[in-house]
Amino acid sequence: MPDSADTRPPETPEGLRAANENPWYILMTLHDEQKGEEIDRELHEKNRRLWNAWSGQALSAEERAVAAKTSEIEVAELEAWGDLSEEIKTRFVAEYKRRNPEVGTVPDLPNPKGHIEMAKTAFSNTLGLEKAVFASGAWFHSATFTQDARFHSATFTQDAWFHSATFTQDARFNSATFTQDAVFDTATFTQDAVFDRATFTQDARFHSATFTQGALFDTATFTQGALFYSATFMQRAWFNSATFMQGAWFNAATFKQDARFHSATFTQYAVFNSTTFKQDARFPSATFSGFAYFTRTRFGSSSEESCLPDFRDCQFEKPTSFREALFRDGYPDFSGAVLHDKTSFTARMEPTSDEISEDEDLEGQTYWPQKTKQDPVSARESCATIRHALTQQGLPEDAHFFFRREMRFASQIGSCWQRLPYLLFGGLSDFGYSIQRPLRWLAGFWFVGVAVLWAVFSFPGAASVLTQSDLGTAAALSFSNLFPLFGFGRVFLGDVLAELPRWAQVLCGLQTVFSLPLLFFLGLALRQRFRLR
Repeated sequence: MPDSADTRPPETPEGLRAANENPWYILMTLHDEQKGEEIDRELHEKNRRLWNAWSGQALSAEERAVAAKTSEIEVAELEAWGDLSEEIKTRFVAEYKRRNPEVGTVPDLPNPKGHIEMAKTAFSNTLGLEKAVFASGAWFHSATFTQDARFHSATFTQDAWFHSATFTQDARFNSATFTQDAVFDTATFTQDAVFDRATFTQDARFHSATFTQGALFDTATFTQGALFYSATFMQRAWFNSATFMQGAWFNAATFKQDARFHSATFTQYAVFNSTTFKQDARFPSATFSGFAYFTRTRFGSSSEESCLPDFRDCQFEKPTSFREALFRDGYPDFSGAVLHDKTSFTARMEPTSDEISEDEDLEGQTYWPQKTKQDPVSARESCATIRHALTQQGLPEDAHFFFRREMRFASQIGSCWQRLPYLLFGGLSDFGYSIQRPLRWLAGFWFVGVAVLWAVFSFPGAASVLTQSDLGTAAALSFSNLFPLFGFGRVFLGDVLAELPRWAQVLCGLQTVFSLPLLFFLGLALRQRFRLR
């Protein structure tokens, strides 16, 4: 007699059993399976009514009322076991024999209060369980869905286990209600995973899940923890208007395309530590009522396309951490956002080698881009917002880092004459931060003055007081021109200055004029370096 593996349909993967060998699947499809690409609505309703009648007998009157509301069905559908029990039992035996003619003994009708054992089952046809009610734990772990899995408006009154499941086609859980834990750890969604308007009353676990196409969670409600750590979103991941009432954990997740959290609400922790956003990370109008963590998060990629984090009009009501976050393509847009006073940013530290993944080349880069295609007006506003937050925390060094970038973007805005003061400010002093630049400019003006004055002293037709002057006098006079506040020229070199040709006197005056802003810039840099932290 051949073993059971030999009797399975050829499309059943090794290690799995065919759906038609599963008693619970027979119960779900007592009027026959869905065999076409389109759902046969009439067939689906017939199957659903018998399933819900069988499932409803395990629920109390109060539980039936709640389940009927969440599944958008009549309560009578869950109370029909008395009227439909004989039909269900008869159909179950007949369908099981028809689909498994080689099986001699038909298994007993499953207990509605026991676990729904669908683990390691291969579903080769579309699974239509829209508005179905699961009165006990639903175990679909390690199952394979070759066609669509449709759980629209389904209600899971106990734990729903889909960990390690493989959804080859669309997985539709929109408007589904998970009363207990919903476990999708390490699940693979090859096509769209639709959880729009779904309600997760307990933990929603998607640890290390892979979403190859769209992951759609718009307006979903997560009452307890939303656990997406180490999940991979290959294409769009939409959580628009989603509500996270407890912790939202996306740490170490990877978003390879658009990640949208427009108007999402994070009531407690929002954790995006070590998360990678390869393309746009959009959080406009999101509300962070609890602590938010973007520590060591990576925004953007090494591609030519510019991807900018969008935090417009966000509300950060608790401290937020962007410590060691890497912004490859530009500065986050905080237009209209309200940042908490304790929001932290890493200004200048460079990533260490252990922070660099195999597909990234971060050597020699800071956590902020040196060049960006970002609109300079928007970038300037973002830098000003960050600078203000750091100034409030008493971090002048970090605040000045963003002040310099704010000035750089300001030097790209407006007409040539409007940009010129910023360009000079940056070129002469790195916007008041560099000590070396003004000193080098002063040294250059001093050297030019020495050379010119020495040439004047050496001219054969010069006045006697000039011809008697030496190189030291030229150096002293050039120095006094650059530092007029000391009064050296008036006290010791007045007669030499008076005998200089008119053009040389003009040169000495220009030295004084140019030295004043350089001395001012030097003072700014010294104050910045030695001010109290």
